[in-house]
Amino acid sequence: MSTPIVMVEMGSLRWTIEAMRAACPEAKRIGAKVVVTLLMPESQCTLAGIDPETYVFSADEQNEVREYQAIADMHGVELQTRAFEYHDLAHGIVDAADALDAQVVYAHLPATLLPFQHQRQVRHLAKELGSHHHELRNFEAPVASEGE
Repeated sequence: MSTPIVMVEMGSLRWTIEAMRAACPEAKRIGAKVVVTLLMPESQCTLAGIDPETYVFSADEQNEVREYQAIADMHGVELQTRAFEYHDLAHGIVDAADALDAQVVYAHLPATLLPFQHQRQVRHLAKELGSHHHELRNFEAPVASEGE
């Protein structure tokens, strides 16, 4: 039997740290490893000639991963990183969870102009993940402002 996986989408540093603080105790409890996933827009990958399978994290991203690793180490859970490309973020989250066979997914959809629309998108993502046998953790940590 393979090791269960808890997927954490790599968003803003502040959001991802808070997600890691929630995900690592859960991963420890269920005997899972945590996989931090960097989701990159397909257009960015195409224009920059990036292959997500061989993507090398930038220096800034590596510094962020070190912070996530410290949180994982505090909880005694294994941490891995993966990069994926997406055309539509919600579908990209589902596709990444499928590729990893993640049991639990911590992900963040960007805010919309209308709060009810955002809530609807989150419910739809949870339903879509559920139909693929993944469980979305409705985790709304503070989202950092631009540049953080």
